[in-house]
Amino acid sequence: MSGPRRRHVPSWLLGLALLALWTPPAFAAADRVAIVVGNAAYLQAPLDNPLNDSNAVAGAIQDLGFSTVILQDADAARMRQDMLGAIVGAKGADLVVFYYAGHGVQSGGINYLLPVDSRIASKADIEAQGLPLNAIVDAMGRAGIETGLIFLDACRSNPAAEEGIVEPGLAFMEQSVGEMVISYAASAGAVAYDGDGPNSPYSQALTEALDEPGLDIYGIMRKVRGRVREMTEGRQIPWVSGSVERKIVLNRDSSAGFREAAAFDPADPNWLDDTRWQTIATRSNPALFTQFLDDFPTSRYAVLARKRLEEAATLGRQAIPVNLAYSETPAAAEDRLIDPLAERITACDRLAAGNRDPLRIVPGVPLQRLDAQEAILACTGDLAAHPDEPRLLYQLARALSHAERWREASHFAGLAAERGYPDAYALLAWMSAEGHGVEAEPRRAVALWRRGAELGSPNARANLGRSYRDGFGVDVSMPDALHWFRLAALTGEMIAADDLGNLYKKGESIAADPAKALDWYNLGASLGSSNAMTNLGSLYRDGVGVERDARMAKHWYERASDEGNRFAPFHLARLLLAEDAKANAVEALNLFLLAGNRGFAEGFTRAAKLYAEAEGADRRLEEAYFFASLARGSGDPKAAAVLKKLQGTLDPAALGAAEAKADLWLAQNGDMLRINRFAK
Repeated sequence: MSGPRRRHVPSWLLGLALLALWTPPAFAAADRVAIVVGNAAYLQAPLDNPLNDSNAVAGAIQDLGFSTVILQDADAARMRQDMLGAIVGAKGADLVVFYYAGHGVQSGGINYLLPVDSRIASKADIEAQGLPLNAIVDAMGRAGIETGLIFLDACRSNPAAEEGIVEPGLAFMEQSVGEMVISYAASAGAVAYDGDGPNSPYSQALTEALDEPGLDIYGIMRKVRGRVREMTEGRQIPWVSGSVERKIVLNRDSSAGFREAAAFDPADPNWLDDTRWQTIATRSNPALFTQFLDDFPTSRYAVLARKRLEEAATLGRQAIPVNLAYSETPAAAEDRLIDPLAERITACDRLAAGNRDPLRIVPGVPLQRLDAQEAILACTGDLAAHPDEPRLLYQLARALSHAERWREASHFAGLAAERGYPDAYALLAWMSAEGHGVEAEPRRAVALWRRGAELGSPNARANLGRSYRDGFGVDVSMPDALHWFRLAALTGEMIAADDLGNLYKKGESIAADPAKALDWYNLGASLGSSNAMTNLGSLYRDGVGVERDARMAKHWYERASDEGNRFAPFHLARLLLAEDAKANAVEALNLFLLAGNRGFAEGFTRAAKLYAEAEGADRRLEEAYFFASLARGSGDPKAAAVLKKLQGTLDPAALGAAEAKADLWLAQNGDMLRINRFAK
């Protein structure tokens, strides 16, 4: 006969009991506290970036005057005691920020953060070894924290999901206590990217948002959502739950107490240290000032750097590792045999090289993924060793333009152009065309694009083609437009291939030629253009230049959607509804919502119509009004008619609730579809 059954007690619950016997740390600045956790060295499925991510976020949040606790590679004991204990130690704080990078899973509708020593083979292992997110939420509530902000970069792929033990991603099930907002790196059930650079897209977006003075909490959430969506080309979309009643600004004034103005002076031979100093002047990480003194020991800012180190020691600022090496990394012998350029690769190349630059020596970083601050730090350091290298000068200019430091970007791009660097002309032309740092001068922009095009820049060739097509700075000339578009497309510029396809499909100013449109769209798709893939889908859907083929249309729409295109899910949903509206209604609804969340507002309008026109229990008028309100707030003029029709079907209370829900969503997540006139 067996004895009494032993009841399993989860480790996190034991941890809460242990906290009663543990003395939490006392914080010097009890009004603003940050707990930053980065778990990477997992026994199962180790991750590349959480240590870098936690360092970057800790540095950004410390710059804002938060008392900061950093935990890295925390096992179960440290997560129970140190992590939860830090929340207890923030008792009564006005604002607590909790950031977590690492593995997170959902089981039974509950989200768990995993310690690095976890071994997961079943759902029972998750409950026994993981720390439920609700334990963190509850700890904040019991600590009497006025406002809690939780940032979870915890949806990264892991074996438990891949082996079918749990669903992928996280669930949005936490019930916040009081004033609390939870920001998830990806939507429910979706997986977040660890990143192919030094940081994950979410952590990079968060550090950029924290660096912008004056943003309130919801402004930060909107910026993070839009930036992650941009960096991942729509594949990852952060989400927010919870709300706060008061307006709270994290970056009150990032310069207060830390800035000595650095006047950028191109005539000063030490322009590199000017640029570096302006990049770190508002920061508080001692490691940045130590590195500055190593790279620029005779700089006029050396005295200030030493003073800043003294201040950091007095204030107890932590020296947080920076996510890159500033100098060249010697290539291994086997790398030199494979790639003769390996000896020349620098940190600046890895962080700032253009992915379509014909003279790059690494694969390059798409502009939307570029981490401007880290790239500027790297490029100024590498240029200190190689001040006349045009490739590095251009890459620094590229990073500075992304940071909207136009005067410096123009200066360094000009130096690279003087040395004959093709894409430097393209960058100078784009700044002149858009009026960034200078008065917009279309003719000067065209002249610069022409010089870059002659030197072989695909970007300059594509924009020169657009100038001739649109009459920007030159008279309209379709022969010239076609000439430069073709040269750009045939040298790898996917945007130009899509432009050519559009010209031949529409037949505006030139004779329509569906066969040529098909050829150019195919080239654009082969180069990776999701717009070209979407356009191919439409050709097959409509039978333009090819036989009508719904299967091929679906293939291209699905490929474009997988690449993150915002329009493809919308077109795919319409195709599915045309095939079988009843059978495909749920899938079409999800696709319309995906298009809306990626920035195509009409997707929300179509979702609203599906809810409103459904039958029986599927007809949900409040949801219809909510999504139509999102569409209107996101800029779709077609939403007005749907809203007007619904207003006569709902009582005032239901209308008010749906509008309030939409207003909160737009405050936390809303942004507009941005279309660039010229290729960047």
